[in-house]
Amino acid sequence: MQYPDAFTIDERYDRVHASDRRSRFGVYLAKQAFLDLDDELTTDPALFAAVGLETAMPPVMTPAYVNTHRRILEVCSRRDDDGRVAIEVDLASSLPSPAARLLGWEWRSWHTDQASGRYFAPEDNDRPAAYSRVTLRIPLDRRRLPEPRYHRDGTPSVAVAKEAVQLAVLQLNGTLGEPLAALAPRRAA
Repeated sequence: MQYPDAFTIDERYDRVHASDRRSRFGVYLAKQAFLDLDDELTTDPALFAAVGLETAMPPVMTPAYVNTHRRILEVCSRRDDDGRVAIEVDLASSLPSPAARLLGWEWRSWHTDQASGRYFAPEDNDRPAAYSRVTLRIPLDRRRLPEPRYHRDGTPSVAVAKEAVQLAVLQLNGTLGEPLAALAPRRAA
């Protein structure tokens, strides 16, 4: 079965619209701090990829270098007490059937944007609303990511950062595709 991609990279837009004629993403990367907990440039491949991924999406980059599936509401990185990095993804989800039956038709749920199909919460308060999220946390496998590389001025190598983001996206898509497919509305046979 083919699963949907949670994340897609728009390399063409990045190159065509770059103010430095090379990479929009690279310009944004130069403004980010790739610092570890000790305020030194990170040597952790997972943290390097996570900072790159967060840089590549709104609200930092708009239009994004990395676009998200229409059900993805938020994306952020998390570090545990042992320094392991994971990407946390919030997905718009249907209410569980018992809750939906209990609340009935007068309760509203997620709306979708006509143009993009993206999910958003009801904006007005004329009726009660109930909408649920599923939060998934996916550890990044640092063994499958490149070692961070920086220029003398401390800015990250754009080529290495792009590779790190691409490999992180592959890891995330491999994990998130099935849950995204499970959340898709069922079509009648």
